[in-house]
Amino acid sequence: MTERKPRNWPSILGSQEERATAAFRRLEDMTRLISDWVWETDSDGCITYVSERIVDRLGLHPVQVIGKTFAEFGAFSSKDGKTLPLPDFKRPFRDVSFEAAGHDGGLRYFAVSGLPRFSDKEENFTGAIGIAKDVTNLVRVERANVQLADAIEVLSG
Repeated sequence: MTERKPRNWPSILGSQEERATAAFRRLEDMTRLISDWVWETDSDGCITYVSERIVDRLGLHPVQVIGKTFAEFGAFSSKDGKTLPLPDFKRPFRDVSFEAAGHDGGLRYFAVSGLPRFSDKEENFTGAIGIAKDVTNLVRVERANVQLADAIEVLSG
């Protein structure tokens, strides 16, 4: 694996510690601003961090999912609703369908994306980080459109 160059935040002045503190605050602020929930796992796929947006999306407090895998509170699924195995967290993935029960008891749908993390020195897999974008309304509209198209086909046939 090629060595990564350190990222530079040219807008931040000060010592390395001051720049690190400012970058951390910026990351925390951005995590609070985005509507998706942000997550992180360890090398076993257990969630070690989840942003508070999961409360808005599923009605779960972050402490309720820390230490669990995605499979313990939902399922990855294909477009036709079949359950899929967990994504390979050792490889980047984008917009994999995930469904989980929301606080109202109804299913919520998410497009989950993730990036693997490796230790700098040993290149060992240490876990993954990512986001889960709520696509529930989009999935419901798509399914309603399919039902409408099917109904039109039956009536016109």
